[in-house]
Amino acid sequence: MAQPAFHKYISVVCCKVPDASEVQAKAEFAVWAAMCRQKPPRDDDVSAVVAVNRCPADALPIMHCMLTILATLQVCTAESERTFSKLESTLTALRSTMSEDRLDAPIMLQAHRELLLATDCIIDKYNLSGDRRRRTDFTLD
Repeated sequence: MAQPAFHKYISVVCCKVPDASEVQAKAEFAVWAAMCRQKPPRDDDVSAVVAVNRCPADALPIMHCMLTILATLQVCTAESERTFSKLESTLTALRSTMSEDRLDAPIMLQAHRELLLATDCIIDKYNLSGDRRRRTDFTLD
């Protein structure tokens, strides 16, 4: 049987609101629900982040904390599973002795291909750096 969210995340809520109680959480939820019913919904009202921004933290601290938890929870695990799949393809027998820091770079390159610079840009920057022994910074300018 599923636990109510307040009981599941009580330790996190109590860090932000030390005197939090279940009665207060239910009362704040009732007030928050009434506030939401008064305002007509718009197309951009479907985000948990929008709900966090609209919830007054000083008036409804428990509800604000619970909405913050909702906004930061993962919706699905597809992204992390894709990353582990890339790790399996990258970590071959030849790379098994590679340190973790060094292994992070090719995995990040595979995971974030949209952030890669064009090859011509990298070659030009390397040619302009002059010193071949010095590590060249290839960050976006």
